[in-house]
Amino acid sequence: MTQSSLAFTGRLLTVVAMLAAAAPVLAESPALEIVSALVATPIAPPNPVLGADARRHLVHEIVLWDIGGSAIALKKIEVLDANGDAILTTLEDEALAKILRLTGAGKGPALPAGGLGVLFMDVTLAEDVMVPRALKHRFQIAVSKPEGKPDRTRLSRPAQIDLKPSTSRTTR
Repeated sequence: MTQSSLAFTGRLLTVVAMLAAAAPVLAESPALEIVSALVATPIAPPNPVLGADARRHLVHEIVLWDIGGSAIALKKIEVLDANGDAILTTLEDEALAKILRLTGAGKGPALPAGGLGVLFMDVTLAEDVMVPRALKHRFQIAVSKPEGKPDRTRLSRPAQIDLKPSTSRTTR
């Protein structure tokens, strides 16, 4: 073996030994990610637009997919500035039902098992507020048993959506 191969092997063994020593501590730590049957995928990042109402609009769409065997009811969505975690807007109840379009004949803020939907988001900010470079979306959901009785409510890990560079346009 060459000297560089021996050095690399030594560093690799050191890293493996450190990970092995940390394994019991890592195993006792609570998981950072919450497993959920809800998949949320942005179609495209928001493009900030200055509207005729003198407010900045961060309009974007998020595709939702229930990949589990139970219905998922959306209880609340919080949109946060990804940098400081400041809540920019909160949607729940009727406001949430208005912006969710389900595939098929479904209505309301619940995705049937295996169902798809699209959230049509419009986060509005005052004209003088700095547009965040990135947004996070935090979903609070209720998972129902197949017979339709609520099982439990979960708060999902925030999904992050990056914004395009700030531009100013007027909508008409």
